Amino acid sequence: MGHARKTINVWRQDYNECRPHSALNYQTPSEFAARW
Repeated sequence: MGHARKTINVWRQDYNECRPHSALNYQTPSEFAARW
């Protein structure tokens, strides 16, 4: 169970902090939130 939790946390961090989203004008969610 700990391995699954770690894997999900790594994925979530990548998705929310590193990966640009087209709906956010190709910004990461972190960049978008910082400029809000």
